[in-house]
Amino acid sequence: EIAQCLVGSEMCIRDRIDHEPTDEEMKNIEQDLIYVGMVGMIDPPRLEVKDAVDKCKKAGIKTVMITGDHKITAIAIAKSLGILQSEEEALTGAELEKMSDEDLTKNIRKYSVYARVSPEHKVRIVKAWQANGEIVAMTGDGVNDAPALKTADIGCAMGIVGTDVSKEAADVILTDDNFATIVSSVEEGRRIYDNILKAIQFLLSSNVGEVITLFVAILITPLLGNLFGIDINLIVPLLPIHILWINLVTDSLPALALAVDPPQKDVMDRKPNKNKSVFTKGMIWRIVYQGILIGVITIVAFIVGLATPDENLPVIEELTNEEIDENIFEMCNICSTTDCTGLIQVVPRTEAELESYEELYHFRPPFLPRDDD
Repeated sequence: EIAQCLVGSEMCIRDRIDHEPTDEEMKNIEQDLIYVGMVGMIDPPRLEVKDAVDKCKKAGIKTVMITGDHKITAIAIAKSLGILQSEEEALTGAELEKMSDEDLTKNIRKYSVYARVSPEHKVRIVKAWQANGEIVAMTGDGVNDAPALKTADIGCAMGIVGTDVSKEAADVILTDDNFATIVSSVEEGRRIYDNILKAIQFLLSSNVGEVITLFVAILITPLLGNLFGIDINLIVPLLPIHILWINLVTDSLPALALAVDPPQKDVMDRKPNKNKSVFTKGMIWRIVYQGILIGVITIVAFIVGLATPDENLPVIEELTNEEIDENIFEMCNICSTTDCTGLIQVVPRTEAELESYEELYHFRPPFLPRDDD
Protein backbone atom coordinates (compact mmCIF):
# COMPACT_ATOMS: atom_id res chain seq x y z
CA GLU A 1 0.00 0.00 0.00
CA ILE A 2 2.88 2.37 0.70
CA ALA A 3 4.32 1.67 -2.76
CA GLN A 4 0.94 2.53 -4.31
CA CYS A 5 1.06 5.95 -2.64
CA LEU A 6 4.42 6.82 -4.20
CA VAL A 7 5.02 8.92 -7.27
CA GLY A 8 7.85 7.14 -9.11
CA SER A 9 10.73 8.64 -11.06
CA GLU A 10 13.46 6.65 -12.80
CA MET A 11 17.13 7.61 -12.50
CA CYS A 12 19.65 6.94 -15.25
CA ILE A 13 23.27 7.99 -15.99
CA ARG A 14 25.58 7.91 -19.00
CA ASP A 15 29.24 8.29 -19.74
CA ARG A 16 30.75 11.61 -18.74
CA ILE A 17 31.03 14.27 -21.44
CA ASP A 18 34.07 16.52 -21.07
CA HIS A 19 32.78 19.21 -23.40
CA GLU A 20 29.61 21.14 -24.05
CA PRO A 21 27.32 18.98 -26.22
CA THR A 22 26.63 20.19 -29.70
CA ASP A 23 23.15 20.45 -31.14
CA GLU A 24 23.64 17.17 -32.95
CA GLU A 25 24.84 15.42 -29.77
CA MET A 26 21.86 16.79 -27.83
CA LYS A 27 19.50 14.88 -30.10
CA ASN A 28 21.00 11.56 -28.98
CA ILE A 29 22.04 12.45 -25.44
CA GLU A 30 19.30 10.34 -23.87
CA GLN A 31 20.41 7.20 -25.65
CA ASP A 32 22.71 4.48 -24.25
CA LEU A 33 21.74 5.39 -20.66
CA ILE A 34 22.57 3.20 -17.66
CA TYR A 35 19.57 2.49 -15.41
CA VAL A 36 20.46 3.25 -11.79
CA GLY A 37 17.17 2.87 -9.98
CA MET A 38 13.83 4.45 -9.14
CA VAL A 39 12.97 7.16 -6.63
CA GLY A 40 9.56 7.19 -4.98
CA MET A 41 8.14 10.44 -3.65
CA ILE A 42 5.15 10.69 -1.33
CA ASP A 43 3.14 13.49 0.19
CA PRO A 44 1.89 11.63 3.28
CA PRO A 45 -1.25 12.71 5.12
CA ARG A 46 -0.78 14.34 8.49
CA LEU A 47 -0.67 12.03 11.49
CA GLU A 48 -3.75 13.57 13.09
CA VAL A 49 -5.93 13.09 10.00
CA LYS A 50 -6.63 9.39 10.66
CA ASP A 51 -7.91 10.16 14.17
CA ALA A 52 -9.98 13.01 12.75
CA VAL A 53 -11.57 10.67 10.19
CA ASP A 54 -12.37 8.17 12.97
CA LYS A 55 -14.04 10.97 14.95
CA CYS A 56 -16.10 11.87 11.91
CA LYS A 57 -17.33 8.28 11.63
CA LYS A 58 -18.43 8.22 15.26
CA ALA A 59 -20.11 11.60 14.84
CA GLY A 60 -22.10 10.44 11.81
CA ILE A 61 -20.09 12.54 9.35
CA LYS A 62 -19.04 10.88 6.09
CA THR A 63 -15.59 11.84 4.82
CA VAL A 64 -15.18 11.85 1.03
CA MET A 65 -11.86 12.22 -0.81
CA ILE A 66 -11.83 14.09 -4.12
CA THR A 67 -8.42 14.19 -5.78
CA GLY A 68 -6.70 14.59 -9.11
CA ASP A 69 -4.29 11.72 -8.37
CA HIS A 70 -4.45 8.31 -9.97
CA LYS A 71 -7.18 5.99 -8.75
CA ILE A 72 -4.68 3.45 -7.36
CA THR A 73 -2.88 6.14 -5.36
CA ALA A 74 -6.16 7.60 -4.09
CA ILE A 75 -7.42 4.17 -2.97
CA ALA A 76 -4.20 3.38 -1.12
CA ILE A 77 -4.23 6.68 0.79
CA ALA A 78 -7.95 6.43 1.52
CA LYS A 79 -7.55 2.92 2.92
CA SER A 80 -4.69 4.02 5.17
CA LEU A 81 -6.93 6.76 6.56
CA GLY A 82 -9.99 4.53 6.93
CA ILE A 83 -12.04 6.51 4.41
CA LEU A 84 -13.01 3.49 2.30
CA GLN A 85 -13.06 -0.26 2.81
CA SER A 86 -13.17 -1.67 -0.73
CA GLU A 87 -12.15 -0.51 -4.19
CA GLU A 88 -15.81 -0.49 -5.25
CA GLU A 89 -16.22 2.72 -3.28
CA ALA A 90 -13.81 4.56 -5.61
CA LEU A 91 -14.82 6.30 -8.82
CA THR A 92 -12.80 8.03 -11.52
CA GLY A 93 -13.69 11.19 -13.38
CA ALA A 94 -14.18 9.21 -16.61
CA GLU A 95 -16.67 6.88 -14.89
CA LEU A 96 -18.38 9.84 -13.28
CA GLU A 97 -18.72 11.50 -16.68
CA LYS A 98 -20.79 8.57 -17.94
CA MET A 99 -23.27 8.81 -15.03
CA SER A 100 -26.33 11.01 -15.23
CA ASP A 101 -27.17 13.41 -12.42
CA GLU A 102 -30.08 11.19 -11.39
CA ASP A 103 -27.87 8.09 -11.14
CA LEU A 104 -25.22 10.01 -9.25
CA THR A 105 -27.76 11.36 -6.77
CA LYS A 106 -29.20 7.88 -6.25
CA ASN A 107 -25.83 6.15 -5.72
CA ILE A 108 -23.81 8.98 -4.15
CA ARG A 109 -23.65 7.26 -0.75
CA LYS A 110 -21.85 4.25 -2.26
CA TYR A 111 -18.70 6.20 -3.13
CA SER A 112 -16.05 7.60 -0.82
CA VAL A 113 -13.17 8.36 -3.21
CA TYR A 114 -13.16 10.26 -6.51
CA ALA A 115 -9.95 10.27 -8.58
CA ARG A 116 -8.88 12.12 -11.70
CA VAL A 117 -11.82 14.53 -11.45
CA SER A 118 -12.34 17.93 -13.03
CA PRO A 119 -13.83 21.07 -11.42
CA GLU A 120 -17.30 20.42 -12.85
CA HIS A 121 -17.23 16.92 -11.36
CA LYS A 122 -16.68 18.40 -7.90
CA VAL A 123 -19.73 20.60 -8.30
CA ARG A 124 -21.83 17.60 -9.36
CA ILE A 125 -20.69 15.63 -6.33
CA VAL A 126 -21.61 18.47 -3.96
CA LYS A 127 -25.04 18.93 -5.56
CA ALA A 128 -25.70 15.18 -5.42
CA TRP A 129 -25.11 15.12 -1.66
CA GLN A 130 -27.28 18.20 -1.22
CA ALA A 131 -30.03 16.52 -3.22
CA ASN A 132 -30.00 13.76 -0.58
CA GLY A 133 -30.74 16.32 2.13
CA GLU A 134 -27.22 16.46 3.53
CA ILE A 135 -25.20 19.47 4.69
CA VAL A 136 -21.98 19.53 2.66
CA ALA A 137 -18.66 21.04 3.75
CA MET A 138 -16.09 21.26 0.95
CA THR A 139 -12.37 21.95 1.27
CA GLY A 140 -10.10 23.25 -1.46
CA ASP A 141 -7.08 25.40 -2.18
CA GLY A 142 -6.91 25.97 -5.94
CA VAL A 143 -8.71 28.12 -8.47
CA ASN A 144 -10.44 25.02 -9.86
CA ASP A 145 -11.95 24.37 -6.40
CA ALA A 146 -13.74 27.73 -6.28
CA PRO A 147 -17.01 26.59 -7.97
CA ALA A 148 -17.39 23.64 -5.58
CA LEU A 149 -16.52 25.82 -2.56
CA LYS A 150 -19.21 28.28 -3.62
CA THR A 151 -21.79 25.54 -4.20
CA ALA A 152 -21.21 23.74 -0.89
CA ASP A 153 -23.13 24.73 2.24
CA ILE A 154 -19.81 25.40 3.97
CA GLY A 155 -16.79 26.16 1.82
CA CYS A 156 -13.45 25.76 3.60
CA ALA A 157 -10.39 27.25 1.88
CA MET A 158 -6.78 26.71 2.86
CA GLY A 159 -5.25 29.78 4.46
CA ILE A 160 -1.58 28.96 3.80
CA VAL A 161 -1.46 27.39 0.33
CA GLY A 162 -4.90 28.47 -0.83
CA THR A 163 -5.31 30.89 -3.70
CA ASP A 164 -7.08 34.24 -3.36
CA VAL A 165 -9.87 32.99 -5.61
CA SER A 166 -10.60 29.99 -3.37
CA LYS A 167 -10.51 32.18 -0.26
CA GLU A 168 -13.01 34.60 -1.78
CA ALA A 169 -15.37 31.76 -2.72
CA ALA A 170 -15.16 30.03 0.68
CA ASP A 171 -17.14 30.68 3.85
CA VAL A 172 -14.33 29.60 6.20
CA ILE A 173 -10.56 29.89 5.88
CA LEU A 174 -8.41 27.33 7.70
CA THR A 175 -5.36 29.21 8.92
CA ASP A 176 -3.42 25.99 9.57
CA ASP A 177 -4.58 24.03 6.47
CA ASN A 178 -5.44 21.11 8.75
CA PHE A 179 -8.43 18.80 8.27
CA ALA A 180 -8.45 18.05 12.01
CA THR A 181 -9.32 21.71 12.61
CA ILE A 182 -12.64 21.17 10.83
CA VAL A 183 -13.44 18.25 13.14
CA SER A 184 -12.52 20.36 16.17
CA SER A 185 -14.83 23.11 14.95
CA VAL A 186 -17.68 20.59 14.66
CA GLU A 187 -17.05 19.53 18.25
CA GLU A 188 -17.05 23.16 19.40
CA GLY A 189 -20.24 23.85 17.45
CA ARG A 190 -21.98 20.93 19.14
CA ARG A 191 -20.82 22.21 22.53
CA ILE A 192 -22.27 25.65 21.83
CA TYR A 193 -25.55 24.15 20.60
CA ASP A 194 -25.82 21.92 23.67
CA ASN A 195 -25.17 24.87 25.98
CA ILE A 196 -27.86 26.91 24.25
CA LEU A 197 -30.32 24.08 24.92
CA LYS A 198 -29.22 23.96 28.55
CA ALA A 199 -29.75 27.70 29.01
CA ILE A 200 -33.16 27.58 27.32
CA GLN A 201 -34.30 24.69 29.48
CA PHE A 202 -33.07 26.34 32.67
CA LEU A 203 -34.67 29.72 31.97
CA LEU A 204 -37.99 28.33 30.77
CA SER A 205 -38.32 25.83 33.60
CA SER A 206 -37.61 28.63 36.08
CA ASN A 207 -40.30 30.85 34.53
CA VAL A 208 -42.77 27.97 34.40
CA GLY A 209 -42.10 27.45 38.12
CA GLU A 210 -42.85 31.11 38.82
CA VAL A 211 -46.10 30.97 36.87
CA ILE A 212 -47.21 27.78 38.63
CA THR A 213 -46.30 29.19 42.03
CA LEU A 214 -48.31 32.38 41.57
CA PHE A 215 -51.21 30.70 39.77
CA VAL A 216 -51.66 27.95 42.37
CA ALA A 217 -51.24 30.47 45.18
CA ILE A 218 -54.10 32.57 43.77
CA LEU A 219 -56.35 29.51 43.56
CA ILE A 220 -55.72 28.31 47.11
CA THR A 221 -55.54 31.75 48.78
CA PRO A 222 -59.16 31.62 50.12
CA LEU A 223 -58.56 28.12 51.47
CA LEU A 224 -55.34 29.16 53.22
CA GLY A 225 -57.03 32.29 54.62
CA ASN A 226 -59.82 30.26 56.21
CA LEU A 227 -57.47 27.50 57.37
CA PHE A 228 -54.94 29.73 59.16
CA GLY A 229 -57.14 32.75 59.87
CA ILE A 230 -55.06 35.12 57.77
CA ASP A 231 -56.26 37.98 55.63
CA ILE A 232 -56.15 36.82 52.01
CA ASN A 233 -54.51 40.12 51.03
CA LEU A 234 -51.49 39.11 53.07
CA ILE A 235 -51.06 35.72 51.44
CA VAL A 236 -48.51 36.40 48.69
CA PRO A 237 -45.85 33.71 48.08
CA LEU A 238 -43.64 35.98 45.94
CA LEU A 239 -43.59 39.76 46.01
CA PRO A 240 -42.79 41.75 42.82
CA ILE A 241 -39.34 42.60 44.17
CA HIS A 242 -38.66 38.88 44.68
CA ILE A 243 -39.67 38.05 41.10
CA LEU A 244 -37.44 40.86 39.85
CA TRP A 245 -34.52 39.54 41.91
CA ILE A 246 -35.04 36.00 40.63
CA ASN A 247 -35.15 37.09 36.99
CA LEU A 248 -32.22 39.51 37.16
CA VAL A 249 -29.80 37.68 39.44
CA THR A 250 -30.81 34.10 40.19
CA ASP A 251 -31.66 33.28 36.55
CA SER A 252 -29.00 35.28 34.71
CA LEU A 253 -25.80 34.15 36.46
CA PRO A 254 -26.48 30.36 36.29
CA ALA A 255 -27.53 30.77 32.65
CA LEU A 256 -24.19 32.45 31.91
CA ALA A 257 -22.40 29.59 33.65
CA LEU A 258 -24.28 27.08 31.49
CA ALA A 259 -23.20 28.99 28.37
CA VAL A 260 -19.53 28.20 29.06
CA ASP A 261 -20.11 24.62 30.18
CA PRO A 262 -17.46 22.20 28.79
CA PRO A 263 -18.58 19.63 26.18
CA GLN A 264 -19.99 16.26 27.17
CA LYS A 265 -17.62 13.31 26.84
CA ASP A 266 -19.80 11.74 24.16
CA VAL A 267 -20.38 14.93 22.15
CA MET A 268 -18.64 13.42 19.09
CA ASP A 269 -20.29 10.02 19.51
CA ARG A 270 -23.75 11.31 18.63
CA LYS A 271 -25.27 11.40 15.18
CA PRO A 272 -26.06 14.81 13.69
CA ASN A 273 -29.21 16.40 15.07
CA LYS A 274 -31.60 17.01 12.21
CA ASN A 275 -34.38 18.47 14.35
CA LYS A 276 -35.13 21.97 13.07
CA SER A 277 -36.69 23.01 16.37
CA VAL A 278 -35.01 22.99 19.77
CA PHE A 279 -38.35 22.19 21.42
CA THR A 280 -38.30 18.43 21.06
CA LYS A 281 -40.46 16.13 23.14
CA GLY A 282 -37.60 15.48 25.54
CA MET A 283 -36.91 19.21 25.98
CA ILE A 284 -40.60 20.07 26.55
CA TRP A 285 -40.92 17.20 29.04
CA ARG A 286 -37.97 18.43 31.10
CA ILE A 287 -39.18 22.03 31.09
CA VAL A 288 -42.67 21.01 32.24
CA TYR A 289 -41.70 18.56 34.96
CA GLN A 290 -38.95 20.78 36.36
CA GLY A 291 -41.26 23.81 36.33
CA ILE A 292 -43.98 21.86 38.11
CA LEU A 293 -41.46 20.51 40.63
CA ILE A 294 -40.13 24.01 41.38
CA GLY A 295 -43.65 25.40 41.74
CA VAL A 296 -44.92 22.57 43.97
CA ILE A 297 -41.89 22.68 46.30
CA THR A 298 -42.22 26.46 46.62
CA ILE A 299 -45.95 26.27 47.42
CA VAL A 300 -45.40 23.47 49.95
CA ALA A 301 -42.64 25.46 51.66
CA PHE A 302 -44.93 28.50 51.80
CA ILE A 303 -47.78 26.48 53.37
CA VAL A 304 -45.39 24.91 55.90
CA GLY A 305 -44.19 28.39 56.79
CA LEU A 306 -47.75 29.58 57.34
CA ALA A 307 -48.61 26.53 59.45
CA THR A 308 -45.56 26.73 61.71
CA PRO A 309 -45.93 29.00 64.78
CA ASP A 310 -43.33 31.75 65.00
CA GLU A 311 -42.00 30.53 68.34
CA ASN A 312 -41.18 27.12 66.83
CA LEU A 313 -39.06 28.54 64.01
CA PRO A 314 -35.26 28.57 64.50
CA VAL A 315 -34.02 32.11 65.05
CA ILE A 316 -31.19 32.55 62.54
CA GLU A 317 -32.23 35.85 61.08
CA GLU A 318 -35.52 37.62 60.71
CA LEU A 319 -37.06 36.60 57.42
CA THR A 320 -40.63 37.01 56.27
CA ASN A 321 -42.47 34.03 54.90
CA GLU A 322 -42.25 35.56 51.44
CA GLU A 323 -38.46 35.83 51.73
CA ILE A 324 -38.22 32.23 52.87
CA ASP A 325 -40.35 31.25 49.88
CA GLU A 326 -38.03 33.19 47.58
CA ASN A 327 -35.00 31.37 49.00
CA ILE A 328 -36.69 28.02 48.45
CA PHE A 329 -37.43 29.02 44.86
CA GLU A 330 -33.79 30.02 44.31
CA MET A 331 -32.56 26.72 45.73
CA CYS A 332 -34.83 24.89 43.30
CA ASN A 333 -33.33 26.94 40.50
CA ILE A 334 -29.83 25.89 41.56
CA CYS A 335 -30.90 22.25 41.50
CA SER A 336 -32.40 22.84 38.06
CA THR A 337 -29.06 24.26 36.89
CA THR A 338 -27.28 21.12 38.07
CA ASP A 339 -29.76 18.99 36.17
CA CYS A 340 -29.31 21.07 33.01
CA THR A 341 -25.57 20.35 32.90
CA GLY A 342 -26.34 16.74 32.06
CA LEU A 343 -29.46 17.13 29.97
CA ILE A 344 -27.67 16.21 26.75
CA GLN A 345 -26.77 12.74 27.99
CA VAL A 346 -28.61 10.05 26.08
CA VAL A 347 -31.45 8.82 28.28
CA PRO A 348 -31.31 5.01 28.54
CA ARG A 349 -34.30 2.88 27.74
CA THR A 350 -33.18 -0.71 27.40
CA GLU A 351 -31.88 -2.70 30.34
CA ALA A 352 -28.38 -2.80 28.80
CA GLU A 353 -28.38 0.99 28.43
CA LEU A 354 -29.55 1.36 32.03
CA GLU A 355 -26.72 -0.82 33.31
CA SER A 356 -24.13 1.13 31.32
CA TYR A 357 -25.58 4.43 32.53
CA GLU A 358 -25.63 3.26 36.15
CA GLU A 359 -22.02 2.03 35.93
CA LEU A 360 -20.86 5.36 34.49
CA TYR A 361 -22.88 7.80 36.61
CA HIS A 362 -23.60 5.67 39.70
CA PHE A 363 -27.27 6.47 39.31
CA ARG A 364 -30.18 4.49 37.86
CA PRO A 365 -32.49 6.97 36.13
CA PRO A 366 -36.16 6.48 35.23
CA PHE A 367 -37.32 5.96 31.67
CA LEU A 368 -37.75 9.40 30.08
CA PRO A 369 -38.44 10.59 26.51
CA ARG A 370 -35.37 11.18 24.40
CA ASP A 371 -34.72 14.38 22.44
CA ASP A 372 -35.17 12.60 19.11
CA ASP A 373 -38.67 11.36 20.00
